[in-house]
Amino acid sequence: MHTFMTNLDKIVRAACAITVLTFSVAAFAGEKHEHGDDFVIGVSGAGELKFEAEPVEENEIFSLETVSGILNGWAGDEPGFMPLDENEPDEDFFTLAIGAEIQLVLVSIDPALKAHTPGFGDIIDQPGDAWTIATVTTDPPAFDEHPTWHIDSDDPSLAANQVVWSGTFKFVDVGTTAYADSEEFTLRFSNAHVEDCVPGDVDLDGIVHRSDSCYFGDVLRNPGAASPDAKCAADANGDGYVNKADVHAFFRILAAARCGL
Repeated sequence: MHTFMTNLDKIVRAACAITVLTFSVAAFAGEKHEHGDDFVIGVSGAGELKFEAEPVEENEIFSLETVSGILNGWAGDEPGFMPLDENEPDEDFFTLAIGAEIQLVLVSIDPALKAHTPGFGDIIDQPGDAWTIATVTTDPPAFDEHPTWHIDSDDPSLAANQVVWSGTFKFVDVGTTAYADSEEFTLRFSNAHVEDCVPGDVDLDGIVHRSDSCYFGDVLRNPGAASPDAKCAADANGDGYVNKADVHAFFRILAAARCGL
């Protein structure tokens, strides 16, 4: 009886964990994916994996939302990965053939940035880590896969003064089609709302003015106590970190605001 109750308790706890995980994911993933930022994967006429991705072309930074529980820190599920579903010969861009097995391979990554595979089966956070996005079994191919991108606040290597985290990846085919590797690409993520970030507006009142200098000094001295949005505004030179290199850039922004430039 004791063994039965112990096993039952384990099953109940596992079920609860799965339920919590489901709700945690739903909290930041939303009901449906936005495909505008997704990678579209195909192949060139010469047999090299290719992709189209506006985030890479436009050097976009993805803002991740605050999460806690199964994951702590900031997370989100964009961008994801889809196949090209119709040949574009004018662009030398063709659909993947049956037998292709496409992996996302990590080349380099900033500490504390991670990618969790769907279902949270694996973590991609070390160079060489690979995730099999899909094996192509239909013509045209069909898949829509989204990992969970995660800035881990529990990671001891998390830098208090960091604003933007980057990872560099490539696509590799380990299937029977044996396409050549894609070119490498870099994805950038932030725990700040970068779309609303105004360099210099460190007090976050919507205006760059003299009082921001006091807040800038506070963030510079103690970035760990500042909000991600304040650090984004204090990163005046836009290099992804708040440090002394931002001082001159910040005061140039402040001077320009005072002079109406």
